[in-house]
Amino acid sequence: MNGGLPQGRIFLILWFAFLWCVLVYGLVIFILGMPEKPVPIDEISFLTVAAGFAALPHLIGSIYQLRKNLSLGFYIVKLAIAETGAIFALVMYILFGCRELSLKAVGICLLGIVFLFPSKYMKKREPDDPKRPPPIE
Repeated sequence: MNGGLPQGRIFLILWFAFLWCVLVYGLVIFILGMPEKPVPIDEISFLTVAAGFAALPHLIGSIYQLRKNLSLGFYIVKLAIAETGAIFALVMYILFGCRELSLKAVGICLLGIVFLFPSKYMKKREPDDPKRPPPIE
């Protein structure tokens, strides 16, 4: 990549952006005051949906054919799926005002994003460009 960012840095920037998105959803839930209404599903089902969204990228990545897939598009899809549980929690909070449940769901999704840290993507090294000047010391 001439003149561009190294591939590992792009993965790290994306991971950090999705992490902050989930944190902002949690902050909005924490600050925003919504009237409480009865939630149509019980607590276990609510948290199961959030945990399912947070765990789905890890289940998809465990399929053998996709385990070796280190493409940028696949990584963005995994992060977006992991973030979906936090969006679900935000929408449920806006609709029903269930702050504690929504914050728990955001916490679960935050863990899902944290476990998607791009360490294996950053290990993939590109060969050094011989035309690139040496670093300034």
